[in-house]
Amino acid sequence: MNTTFSSNLKGGVGIPHALWFGRESIYHALALDLLGPSLYDLFLACNHKFSLQTIVNLGDQLLSCLMYIHSHNYVHGDVKLQNVLVDSLRQIAYIINFGIAKRYWNTTTKFHIPFHQGQHLTGTPAFASINNHLGLEPGRCDDLESLAYMLIYFLCGSLHG
Repeated sequence: MNTTFSSNLKGGVGIPHALWFGRESIYHALALDLLGPSLYDLFLACNHKFSLQTIVNLGDQLLSCLMYIHSHNYVHGDVKLQNVLVDSLRQIAYIINFGIAKRYWNTTTKFHIPFHQGQHLTGTPAFASINNHLGLEPGRCDDLESLAYMLIYFLCGSLHG
C-alpha cells in the first residue's frame, strides 16, 4: 500500500483513516485509526451465531464499501473475516489489508488491465472465488463472490456441507 493508494480511497465509508505511512528502519509501516475487533473475533465471541439482521447489515455495509473501492478502480483481492474490523460504537464495518489490492483500470489509457490465466491463488483459499482457484486474474466480481462466501459462512456457521 502506498500513499497514493491510501489518498485515492480517502473519505470512503468503511475505509479506515490513514494517519501515517512511511518507513521505520527497514520496515514499511501504516498507522490507522484504532478500530474494533475483526468479524472473525466477533463471530467466535458470539459462538458462531449472528442474527439475520446483523448479517444483512454487514452485507449491506460491505457491499457499499466494495462498490466504493471498485468505483475508484481498485480490486481488494482478499475479502475475508479477518480483514473486516468493526467500530462497535458507530457500528461501522471497515475493510482493511489492501496488501494485494490493485488497480483494474488504467486511468491514463482508459483501458482495463489485461486478462491473465495461470495466476497463483491470491487471498485466502476459504473465501477466494472459484475463478481465483482456477488461476484467473481476480477482478471486481471475485471480491463480490468472496463477500457472498462470508455471508454464507455467517448464515450457516461454516462453508462445509
